[in-house]
Parts: sequence; structure tokens; C-alpha cells
Amino acid sequence: MATAPLTPPATGMVIINECVASNEFGLLDEDLEYPDWIELYNGGSTPVDLAGWALTDDPATPQKWILPSYVLGPDEFLVVFASGKDRDVG
Repeated sequence: MATAPLTPPATGMVIINECVASNEFGLLDEDLEYPDWIELYNGGSTPVDLAGWALTDDPATPQKWILPSYVLGPDEFLVVFASGKDRDVG
């Protein structure tokens, strides 16, 4: 099934603030495992709904993991574990 490219809204200033590609002793997930992780930060002054935004580690598959609806407020951070467990943000 082909998918159309996703275009995040122009509001807000969400950036990848930090990422750890070989997490061995850092953050634990809810299963007490050490998956790699990405930290998103909204440096803008308006909330941003991340629904439809995507993360990937493969340029040939830019929509590898599409984020669910989650409103990231101004000056807020969100850690996304790259565990492949596909759990909702909550």
C-alpha cells in the first residue's frame, strides 16, 4: 500500500533535542529494558499535536513509525523509545 508523504504543520518548533543510539545503562522503558531513544522538544510558544509526524532510521522508509496524537506543549519534552514495541504515548 502506498502512502502519501506527511507534512507536519508549520506551527511550533519541535526538534530532535537528543538521541541515544546505543542505550546500555541510561533510560529504562516500562519493561526495564534499555532501548534506544529520541527526545523531542517543543521550543515554540504554541502546543503541537504530533499526530501524523514520523520517525525513521531508514531514508528509504521516511514513515517507518508514525506518531499517534499527542499534544506537546510549549517548552515540553517527549522521550520516544525506539524499541519496536509500538506502544501509545501516555
